[in-house]
Amino acid sequence: MDIIHIIAIIAFIFGFVVKKSKKCPAKLYLFVNQFIILFCLPSISLLKIPSLEFNGQMIHLVITAWLIFFAGIPFFYLLSKIFKWKKETLVCLIVVCGLGNTAFIGLPIIGSLFGEEALTYAVFIDQPGSFLIISTVGTALCIIAASGKISIPQILFKLITFPPFIAFLFAVFVPIHPSGYLKEIMLFLIKIIGPLALFSLGLQFSLNLKETEWLPLTLGLIYRLLLGPFIVMIYLKLFYGKSDLINTVGIMENAMAPMMTAAIISAKYNLNPKLGNALVTIGVPISFLTILLWKLILV
Repeated sequence: MDIIHIIAIIAFIFGFVVKKSKKCPAKLYLFVNQFIILFCLPSISLLKIPSLEFNGQMIHLVITAWLIFFAGIPFFYLLSKIFKWKKETLVCLIVVCGLGNTAFIGLPIIGSLFGEEALTYAVFIDQPGSFLIISTVGTALCIIAASGKISIPQILFKLITFPPFIAFLFAVFVPIHPSGYLKEIMLFLIKIIGPLALFSLGLQFSLNLKETEWLPLTLGLIYRLLLGPFIVMIYLKLFYGKSDLINTVGIMENAMAPMMTAAIISAKYNLNPKLGNALVTIGVPISFLTILLWKLILV
C-alpha cells in the first residue's frame, strides 16, 4: 500500500469520525464540497491545461474518456427501463460511473506504476477528457435532471457561472503560467483535492445494508471497473493498434474508481446522493484490486 492509499483511508476515516462527534455541523460536507469546487478544481485547469501539447496519438487518449461516458448513457438507460429506476438514479449512474477518478487517484497510481512519462499521457485522459466532461456535459445532465426540463439558457448560465468551467475556458483561451507563490498555492490546492473529497465522503458516509441500493451500485461498479476499461481496450486495439505505454495508460487510467467530483456535483443537484456516495466509498477500495487485475492482464 503506497502513501496515496494511506492518505485516502485516513482522510475518509477522519471524516467519518468527525461526523459522529456531537459538535459537527450537519452540513459541513457542503462547505467542503463548495471549497473544492471554488478553489481546488479551477487550479487543475489553470495550472495543467496550458502546458499540454496535443498530437495524433494523444487524441486517442482523450477519446477514451468520452467513449466510456457516452457508452454509459444507453447502457444505464436500458438498465433503468428494465429495473424501473428513477431518473435521479439513472443520471447519478451515468455521471458518477461514466467518469473515472482519473485525477485524485488515477494520476498518482499511474505515476507510481509506470513512471513520469506515463503520467504525461494520463493527463490527457484527465484534463480534456474526464475533467472537461464533468465541467460541461456532466454538469448539464445534472442540471436537466434536477430541473425536470431542458432550458438551454438556464444550462448555459449555470455552466458559465460554474467555477471549474470558467477556469477551463481561461486555461484554453487565455492561458496563464503561474509562478512563485501563486503556483505554490495552486499546487497545494491540487494536492489536497483527494484528501478533502474523501473527507467529505466520510462526513456523508452511512452504509445501511438494508437501505443501500445494491443492484444499481453493483451494476455501476461493474461498468466503471470492468466493462468500461474493456471498451477502451477494444477501441485502442482497433484504432490505435499498438501495445505500448500509451495503450497501457489508456486502459489503466480508465479503470479507476468512480469520480469523486462527479459524486459531489450530482449530490449538489440532489441526484440520489446516497448512491453516489456509496459508489465512490465502496468503489475506491474495490478498484485497488481491479487495477491490479488490469495490470496483470496488460503487463
